[in-house]
Amino acid sequence: AVGKYTTVEIPQWEISSNTTITANELNGIKVTGNCTLTFSNTANIQIGHTSKPNSGIEIDSSKTVTITNNSLYAVNVYGGVSTDGNVKYAGIYVPENSTLTMNGTGTGTITATGYGSGNGTGAGIGGNGITTINSDTDVTSANAGTITISAGKVTAQGGYSSGETKGTGAGIGGGGIYNSHKSSITGGNLKSIIMNGTGTVSATGGHCGTDYVASGTGAGIGGGGIYSTSGDSVTGGKCID
Repeated sequence: AVGKYTTVEIPQWEISSNTTITANELNGIKVTGNCTLTFSNTANIQIGHTSKPNSGIEIDSSKTVTITNNSLYAVNVYGGVSTDGNVKYAGIYVPENSTLTMNGTGTGTITATGYGSGNGTGAGIGGNGITTINSDTDVTSANAGTITISAGKVTAQGGYSSGETKGTGAGIGGGGIYNSHKSSITGGNLKSIIMNGTGTVSATGGHCGTDYVASGTGAGIGGGGIYSTSGDSVTGGKCID
């Protein structure tokens, strides 16, 4: 199946079964079933946008998904930001109880970039970035599930900006957390990362501009960074397995 949505009212294309993607631009893909997404685009492709309130590719909870890149061209995936600015989405969101495998025979690179303006930025591949707004803020979506890269070329960049940024997402792994309300904070973890086969991976954690000192920086591969101004109990930002 091939599809394209360009209206604000339908920001994501929902996919629940095996799908081949050849469209040149998509506002986002929401994966709601166990399936394989195959890229066979004949030109560079963009999925997601920094102005959209979603990840470029968002995997539902408890799903097993494979991304197969058989293209000779680039696949660029971007996370956006929620309307209130408190969730900075991962380029490719993989919830903590879901599994993503990336492979393929194509020479094109899949590049996933988390949203990076402000604090608590998204991972390139993995968890979302969270800014707490009260003591009840749920930071679960900053955690990332099991990610395997066995073939293909993958570049992952945690959210970054040219300004000051605190609590940045990993390249591959947990999202960043900026906490100013919760007395204790736990999150930004990566459940498991497996790299085998012939895959080529470049992963960089989020950072800030050269005129600033980064605080709570995410790993290239691993946990997201946590920056907390509230309480004295901070747990997370690590690879569990």
